[in-house]
Amino acid sequence: MSSLVEEALKVLYAAKVPLAPGLSPRQLEDVEEQFSFGFSPDHARFLSLAMPIGPGWVDWLRPRRNSEEARLAARWRVV
Repeated sequence: MSSLVEEALKVLYAAKVPLAPGLSPRQLEDVEEQFSFGFSPDHARFLSLAMPIGPGWVDWLRPRRNSEEARLAARWRVV
């Protein structure tokens, strides 16, 4: 695991951000295909381990329900 991913998880755990199980490789591919973008390797690794949930976080498992939120998040991805 990259140190960036480790640090991000530590920060979220310390902040008590609720985390859902990570996305499968197929789920990551589906999101990237639906929104025509690619997660950076670190972001994909992070989302494969855990997915922050709740207000302010994109629900990548249900992107159609939150499509505008997901589209905006996809435009601001970190490369």
